[in-house]
Amino acid sequence: MAFPDFRHYFTRLELCHLGPESDTLSSPSPNRTKRRWEMAKHEGEWLRNATAGGCRNFIDTFHLNPQFHVHVEDPDESDDEHMGTLIIGLMQKDMREQRREPYVIGYSIYKVMK
Repeated sequence: MAFPDFRHYFTRLELCHLGPESDTLSSPSPNRTKRRWEMAKHEGEWLRNATAGGCRNFIDTFHLNPQFHVHVEDPDESDDEHMGTLIIGLMQKDMREQRREPYVIGYSIYKVMK
């Protein structure tokens, strides 16, 4: 999103930094351990007539888009939540350097059953 668009649509910004280095608990207790983070970086690109499948409206080519498989583990097996955290960032590199307008981009997440 371009900064002028951001300013137009939003009036308030709250930042939260969450990453591998923030692995300590705010109030540690004897029966809770440190949270464990794993980080992976995947790079891909959309290339016309190769990996640019378009949005889900283009059902015949959507599968051509870059795809990545991730496994999210339950960090606390002692509770009944059976959930983990996944943080995804999607970016367009070097758009300002190339003096180009950003493309409309997005991603879809699907659960793959075993």
